[in-house]
Amino acid sequence: MLPGDHGLEVIKEVGRGAFGRALLVKRTTDGLPMVVKEVELKDLTAEERKGAFDEAEILRVLTEKDGGHVNIVRYHLTFEARARLYIGMEYANGGTLSSVIDDRRKMGDGPFDEGQVLEWTVQIAGALHHMHEQQILHRDMKVRLSPSLFFVLPQLFALKILHRRHCPPEDPKRLSH
Repeated sequence: MLPGDHGLEVIKEVGRGAFGRALLVKRTTDGLPMVVKEVELKDLTAEERKGAFDEAEILRVLTEKDGGHVNIVRYHLTFEARARLYIGMEYANGGTLSSVIDDRRKMGDGPFDEGQVLEWTVQIAGALHHMHEQQILHRDMKVRLSPSLFFVLPQLFALKILHRRHCPPEDPKRLSH
C-alpha cells in the first residue's frame, strides 16, 4: 500500500526517472488500475519542489477543465507523504507509440495504413491543441496507448504555462525578403 489513506495497492514498478519512479497501482475500492508517479522531494531545490507541485496542478487542470480531452491521460489525485509527492493518473496499458512502431518493424508487416497514421495524427494533434488552448507548452511528452486511443502524457517538469505577451508586428521589409 502507498502511504496515507488513499486505498492504493502497489502492483509493480513500471518506470524510473531522474526525479522518481512510476508505479502501477490498484484502487482498492473498485480495482481501478492507475499509474502513480512518486517524486522524491527531499533532494529537490525549493524551485524544483515548487515546480513539481505546480505541474501536478497543471495536470489536474488539463483533465478537469471543460471535461479535459479524450486523448490526454486522466488525472486522479495528488498527495504528499514521507517527503514524496504522489500523482495518480489513468493507466494507458497499450505501450508507447515507439513500441508499436518497433513491434510492427520486427514482425515485418510493412508500413502502417495511411488511414491509421492519419487517425493517430489527429488524436495527438487534438491533445496538443487542448494543451495549447490552456496556455500550456509541453517540452517533453510521451505518447502512450490504450486499446484504441493514443494518450498524450505530459511529462513532469516539462510543462510551462505561457504568459500572453503582445508581440510587435513583423517588419514588412523583413517579410518581403
